[in-house]
Amino acid sequence: MSYLLAAFAVWILWTTLGVIFTTPAWFQYALGMTLGTGFALLIEPSDWYLGIGIGGAAGFLVLVSDLLLVTADAVRAGVLVRLGRRG
Repeated sequence: MSYLLAAFAVWILWTTLGVIFTTPAWFQYALGMTLGTGFALLIEPSDWYLGIGIGGAAGFLVLVSDLLLVTADAVRAGVLVRLGRRG
């Protein structure tokens, strides 16, 4: 459970830092892996390698959240277009 919370914490930090700073795409993924490894070291130092998975899970959350945002915008635009045709 703590590793899942760590993945969400890395996702929140990744998203927040991505809004504040403009960096290349590779740096964001390296930052996610570094943050994930740091959280894994805080949880259990002997399992530091699980931080790579935490960073990967955070990267997956970033991609899914972007996909959900684009999908929600497309659905909203479709609804507005259909409502505009009725009126």
